Amino acid sequence: MNNRIGIDKWVSDPITRWVILLIWLVAAGLLNTLAPPISKEVVNNTPPLADARPSVQASELVLKEYPNAEDALALFVWHRQEGLTDTDLQHIQQFTERLSTHPVPYQTSVPPLHQMPLQALKIYRYIRLYF
Repeated sequence: MNNRIGIDKWVSDPITRWVILLIWLVAAGLLNTLAPPISKEVVNNTPPLADARPSVQASELVLKEYPNAEDALALFVWHRQEGLTDTDLQHIQQFTERLSTHPVPYQTSVPPLHQMPLQALKIYRYIRLYF
């Protein structure tokens, strides 16, 4: 059974297995003392979002309209550069009607856009819906 050859014989030798263990312990100790701790390493190279981004505009709108709001607000924005089409407005009305008849959890209100005629909704280039 002692016919081992190669690395198996070298690693399982009574002396070298202790040498390998000692090397691992020294390496772990060196890494522990020389490597910077993870908690002190902070890298944030992400630039802030531009003011023209929709998420930044939505956040500013929520802060302006609801400065004392403690609850989470839902903000839906429909926008088309050339203006919303009649089909878009009908989909928005269907959406608000569905929210009125089947409210989502924690929903407190929804603007009644589904009760407005399409002509009244056409004056908007985009529609904001928040509740």
